[in-house]
Amino acid sequence: MDKIEESSKGREFAANLLRGMEIDLGEIDNALSSFEAKLNSLEERISSLEKRVRKLETSIKGERGDEGGNLDTLL
Repeated sequence: MDKIEESSKGREFAANLLRGMEIDLGEIDNALSSFEAKLNSLEERISSLEKRVRKLETSIKGERGDEGGNLDTLL
């Protein structure tokens, strides 16, 4: 086999390989949208939990009559 024939077969192999790797961009877009929605949901949940922790911290400080130094250290 000469170099021209080898090169041609190599290009053909590469072309076939790329055809087999076709990616549906719509599927990627849907997956990214779903992932983004999950991240947004997690951000909202974290924000809600942070608010609850702040309320608990305020409540504990009020009950103890101190500055809640230990609680501040934990948070």
